Amino acid sequence: MQNKTQLLAQKLISDQLLRDLASGDPMRALGEISARDQAILCMALPEICSELLEYRQTEHAAQTEPKTSPMRRLLLALQRGGWLSSSRPATAPIAGDL
Repeated sequence: MQNKTQLLAQKLISDQLLRDLASGDPMRALGEISARDQAILCMALPEICSELLEYRQTEHAAQTEPKTSPMRRLLLALQRGGWLSSSRPATAPIAGDL
């Protein structure tokens, strides 16, 4: 799975073209699309949709990744720093066994 940096580095359509297509145009608002815009859309629309879908999939995957609890992150950091051994934890006496 690609990360966001890799995804953004693979832009197929320039930002300026996207800005031009996203800008309000009175003729487009009336349903009239110029021949130039029609040609641009015919060539660029598949790439725009592919890039948008890939971005959405990446975002969805990032949101559904299992989160590590703060306590687990702390324990892992202590273990990596050598403060905790990786062996099984020592057993403490249970209150009823005293």
